Amino acid sequence: MNLNGFPYEIADWVQLYSYLLGLETFSPEAIVQSDVNFDNRPVSMADNLFFLRILVGEAAPLHGQLYPVLFNPYDLLAGQFQKASPGDVVNFPIYFRNFQSAGALSFKVKFDPNQLSLVAVDTAATRVSFWTYDDSAHTEGIYDSVKTGDLNFAFDTGQLFLFAFCQSCTFDNLYSKVVSPGEGMILNLKFQISNSAPANTLLPIEFITEENLGHYNAYANTQDPSRLIIPSVFSAGVYTGLPQSGDVYTDGKLNVVDIVLLVNYIFKGFLPPNPNSLGDLDSDSDIDLADVMLLVNQIY
Repeated sequence: MNLNGFPYEIADWVQLYSYLLGLETFSPEAIVQSDVNFDNRPVSMADNLFFLRILVGEAAPLHGQLYPVLFNPYDLLAGQFQKASPGDVVNFPIYFRNFQSAGALSFKVKFDPNQLSLVAVDTAATRVSFWTYDDSAHTEGIYDSVKTGDLNFAFDTGQLFLFAFCQSCTFDNLYSKVVSPGEGMILNLKFQISNSAPANTLLPIEFITEENLGHYNAYANTQDPSRLIIPSVFSAGVYTGLPQSGDVYTDGKLNVVDIVLLVNYIFKGFLPPNPNSLGDLDSDSDIDLADVMLLVNQIY
């Protein structure tokens, strides 16, 4: 990578890191050059980490595709449906299931800024609570300065990009703080719902990927930090009303999507309906195949 006439030096890494935080712009040629680990995913978190390894002499510059992206459908980034009323402040938890230790993580969510305003990002009691986060210079639509925490966010109108790795660790120990294999909440986003939001409507909060901006829903593991691992994603949202029993997708309708989500929860350990009563159609305090059959009969 050569952005300033001197290949693979600290200034190039600073530019790459600043680009991920929305502080730099890259030409199309620079975007191509940024694919430091040659996985056909430019300006990614894995490129940033591999660049650090080159700078400290742990790795040599690559030539040719050596670190292909790993798509793991069993890993998961997912939002959880919530219900609230117009004007409310509502929590929107994001869950992460990983089968390899995560030394770095990124994701991007979008939402309608006319209906939802992001008012806070909470890491308390989450799987990344041991990663440092300084939110003193962060406001929606503005990123005032580069911070030195592990959790870095790029805010813009109607969107949030997380770019996280152990920035406070020394260069020779980038992975002294990792998210061990497991599952659970990694962030709690707090949204203010507009007073003018329509009632009984799903306000989507969606995971998106924008490769040319380095916005991937992915993580890098500790055994092979040059590899980008892309999990399955599940977008959700906030429903402005009281969903009926069986409306697991929480969009005000009963259809096959609700059946699929209920089956996935029973057999694959997917996120439970929220609240649990949405999937407990027979009101026996347990969600099982009997509830699926009741939902099928109700729809068809």
